[in-house]
Amino acid sequence: NAGVDRAVHELAERFGGDPEKLCLIGQSAGAHLVLTAALACAERNDATWLSGVKLLVGVSGVYDVEAIAPKMIEMGLPRSLLYRLMAIKDVEPIPDGDGDIDGDAETNHEASEDPDVRARLRARSPTFVARGVLKSPEAVARLPPVVLYHGETDRSSPPKQSTDLHAVLSSGGVASSHVLLQGKGHTEPVLTDLMRGDKALSSSVSSLPAFDVESGDLELSSDAPWTFDLLTRMESAVGGVAESPSESLPLAPRLAPDWMVRLAVVVSPF
Repeated sequence: NAGVDRAVHELAERFGGDPEKLCLIGQSAGAHLVLTAALACAERNDATWLSGVKLLVGVSGVYDVEAIAPKMIEMGLPRSLLYRLMAIKDVEPIPDGDGDIDGDAETNHEASEDPDVRARLRARSPTFVARGVLKSPEAVARLPPVVLYHGETDRSSPPKQSTDLHAVLSSGGVASSHVLLQGKGHTEPVLTDLMRGDKALSSSVSSLPAFDVESGDLELSSDAPWTFDLLTRMESAVGGVAESPSESLPLAPRLAPDWMVRLAVVVSPF
């Protein structure tokens, strides 16, 4: 947290930002880190950066590592790498029938069922951590509003990862919103959709529902530009007027032909 404090002020000074008007955004594992850091800071109250954050945003996040671990291993992530990512260092790798480490998905799945490992994965899962942290009214008061975006067809991190965390945050007193992106997978919101350029996105601004900063659950159709929903929420959070982006704003160019973007969606392992 001390490192985050330094980074926030250094970046604000370098780029001219306001450390008291921050929006913290993460995607996939980045969303896990955003929520993990915020919950830890709210619980310990040992850093100043969280007081400047006006909105926490998670996109396609992994919030329950215990629940998703078998799926990640089944998709080919070595068990030892998963444990290293979660800073679980004292678990011995289990060889498969051929003597290789992490070579057998079934062996790895059984290993992930170890009670001690499962407990430690829960301890690194924002959905479970939040249940303890939010018992403190002081910790709840330190947390800014949260918005969780998740693709309906996400194969890597199922939408339930966001719906479960949203339920925990909301019941604990945090101003939480959950936005389901219909027809979107894991990387489309932050990669392939943006490759189409702003013109393609802005053409469907009218499909956005009316902005409501207090809304809980929201569904956006596949042709709705979720980034505009995010921008209006960010503008409102830092004290601006929550309006739809102006049509006069310069548009980012298309980065690839549409057929190439569609192909990227099909071949992506995520």
